[in-house]
Formats: sequence, C-alpha cells, structure tokens
Amino acid sequence: MLRVVLLLVLSGVMEVAFLGCSENPEASGGQSEGGVINRRLIARSSEALKSYLMGKRIYFRGKDVSHHGWVQFNTDGSAIAHGREGESLTFTAQEMTVSLVDPQTNTVNMIFTKTNISRGDELTVQEQGEGSVIIVERVEPARSKPSVQAMLEMAQSPLSEEEIPFVGRWVETDPKDVEYRSEIIWRVDHTYSVMFLSPGTDEKGNVVEGKFVRDLSHGIWRAKGDHLYFVDLIAYGDQKLPAEELRVTDAVLGKHGEDGYVFEQYEEGDRFKTVGKPLKVFSQEEMKIFNKDDALKGFDIQKALKEAKEKKPAKTEETVKPAQPKNPPIPVEPQKEK
Repeated sequence: MLRVVLLLVLSGVMEVAFLGCSENPEASGGQSEGGVINRRLIARSSEALKSYLMGKRIYFRGKDVSHHGWVQFNTDGSAIAHGREGESLTFTAQEMTVSLVDPQTNTVNMIFTKTNISRGDELTVQEQGEGSVIIVERVEPARSKPSVQAMLEMAQSPLSEEEIPFVGRWVETDPKDVEYRSEIIWRVDHTYSVMFLSPGTDEKGNVVEGKFVRDLSHGIWRAKGDHLYFVDLIAYGDQKLPAEELRVTDAVLGKHGEDGYVFEQYEEGDRFKTVGKPLKVFSQEEMKIFNKDDALKGFDIQKALKEAKEKKPAKTEETVKPAQPKNPPIPVEPQKEK
C-alpha cells in the first residue's frame, strides 16, 4: 500500500479554480457560460503544477500530529516517499491532479487548488476512499541522500566551512524526553563517537530503576546545507554492524553554530528533535578517553572496524531489554532512531 503520499486539497471548490474564458465564441466578454471549464487554462495549470513540484521535497504532519513524513518529486518524473526510499515510485500530473504510483500500481491522487504550496497549507491525503488532513511544514529543493560507500569515503576528507562549527564535544537531549541523554564528539576527520544512555526495561516494558542501557557507537558524519548525515558503523562499544543494517540518516538542521545545534529526524511516521549544547569535558566513563586535546583531530575508524566483533544476536525475552531511545541523534540498530 502506498502510505506516505499526499492528496492535496485546500479550501474552496475545485471548479472555481478552473472557471475562465469559455472557448464558446458566443460567450460575451470571454467569460465562461454555464460553468464550462476552459481546457486551455486547465492545461496551463497542469503544466505549472508539475513544473512547481519537480525538484521539490515536501514535509508534512497530520493535523492531529499523529504522523510526520515527506514526499520528494524528482525532475525525471520519479518520486521518493519517506520510509520507502528503496521503491521505484513515479508521478504524473493531469489537469490539477497529481497521481503517485508504486510498483504494484497502487495509486494515490493528489488534487491541488493552486499551482504551488507553502508552509501552513492544509492538505487532505486520500487513498482507496480514505482520507486525513495534513499540514505542510516545509518545502525545500529535492536532494539525494549519500550512500554508505560515499560516507565511508568522507573519512579523512577536509571539512567544509559549514561543517567546522560542529567539531567539538556536545551533550544532546530530547526536549520531549527527559530520560534521554547522549554525549557525542564530532571530529575533524568526519568521524564521531557517541554514548547513548537510556533506562532499561523488563519484559513487560516497565522501567527498571537503576538499570541503564549503555551504547558507545562510532561512525561517519557530514553536513551539507541544512542537512546533517551520519551512519553508525560500530555499536555497543565493539560490535561491527552487518552491511544489511548500515544506513545513512538524513536529519534536517535547524539552528547550528558554535553555541549549539538542533536537528530533526523522521522515522516510522514520527519526527524526533535533538538539541546539542557545548560540553567542556565528557562525564560518561566510556567517553572520558576523548577528553584529550588531540581527540578532536581524528579517530582510526578503519582500525576500529578491523578490531570490532561481529554483532551479537538480539537479547531474548527473558533478559532485561533496553528502552528504545526516543531521539538518538545517530541511528543505532536495533534502537529506534530519531
């Protein structure tokens, strides 16, 4: 099923947007007669809508804040929906209706009442007769997320001017989750190390007082424009993540500078915010080794990968389970990323 796509309906009646000069030569003053739709105007509107969408990414949320996501319309007629980046989606425009189709020919129609949209517009998503209201939160140029291989090649490469402010030691929190905290070091060589600390739970999901899940991870990062990309390569201190679990996270940057940063991640229909603040020294035992001055210069990620162990199998139901961090700034399997 095509779940992360849009049918966009703004206020007003559709036909009103299309009423114009009638092609009937007897119509006085070029006005429409009897509500006749001007096909030439519709064709122009269709092309204008398609031209606007091509090369755009649209972020949205449910009006009841029940879900978040985005859809990207590429210039070649293909599309990408958040959570389904690996699927070959396409889109077409007919009059003021945009149809987005998946490989199984499931279709979601998107009906516009104007040829462009902006932040705050209310839209209605419909599929197979069902619909819900969503609100546009952000419209930006389409972009391609770097591959894992491209991220690996970033190691040891020079920083760009926009990346320099990230280098340092930081403490990260989630404004909506007081239990979450991480300490992270972003380095000059595009590597990072991060310590996640989250409460442990029992088999019923109840928090066990005094129990914490500690996860030291290492990976590669880069920043470009208003996006931050990162990929975990090693988790739980010394466990090498298998190739099938490696994935690059694309986070949307808000404020970012030497005094702190904010970014948002989209995952499984939700949106999570991370706030980073400067930290003079790390307090977590696993991170204290990175308090040395030269720790900011680099980290031998290739050596760490060679020395890392294969990832351990998942814990059984009888063991104490880690709580899923609501907003880890770096995606760590099997934790829920944000």
